[in-house]
Amino acid sequence: MRIQIDERIAVDVIDRKSFGFSAARIAGGATDRDPARIVLLHRHADMGDDTADDEAQADVEGGAERVASILENAVRDGVPSDLGAAVEEAHGVVRESGTYYSALLAVVNGSHLVASGIGNVSLHLWTSDSSQSILNPTTIAVGNTRVLAGALGLGFQPDRIQKTALSLSAGNRIIIGVDVEVSFLQPMGSSHSSNDVLQFILEKTSSRGTGIVGVIS
Repeated sequence: MRIQIDERIAVDVIDRKSFGFSAARIAGGATDRDPARIVLLHRHADMGDDTADDEAQADVEGGAERVASILENAVRDGVPSDLGAAVEEAHGVVRESGTYYSALLAVVNGSHLVASGIGNVSLHLWTSDSSQSILNPTTIAVGNTRVLAGALGLGFQPDRIQKTALSLSAGNRIIIGVDVEVSFLQPMGSSHSSNDVLQFILEKTSSRGTGIVGVIS
């Protein structure tokens, strides 16, 4: 499922339910007067979780709606310098779920981005010739795999919330990965649209499971 706001923001939810359950909510126009509000929520697959697929998907969709309301309230009187408090409040939505969630909350107003996340969430800044991590996942390496070291729901610790804020220069992009590895990707030229970049990412990550990818330009 793809969600797009004009030419600047595109998000795609990769839907392979055996690997988890994802939902995205985006509102606003990415302008100073009407900032884009982005909520990306992923419920991780867990061998100890016997919730039926339909129920788990409904749970994450409903959770995303409630977190979107939290974000809406957080920016009602202006965009804050960080969204950590909103992420902490979002934990209350899934506190009793008995499982793990990754979440990203972000606001785009004009060229300015404010974002906070927890779990397997990453943001990378693409310039014309380089990629730089600006928000890191709260995971740790165990052998050849990575496991959550912080999440919403089970394992929540407020000090694990990651935060970033920056202004995008012309031609730069933010690449979003929620339970999808995007750090290995190399930047595309600024002549490509957000949709082109998103399609490129999807092709490169097509065998890597459920999650959410996105582009902000």
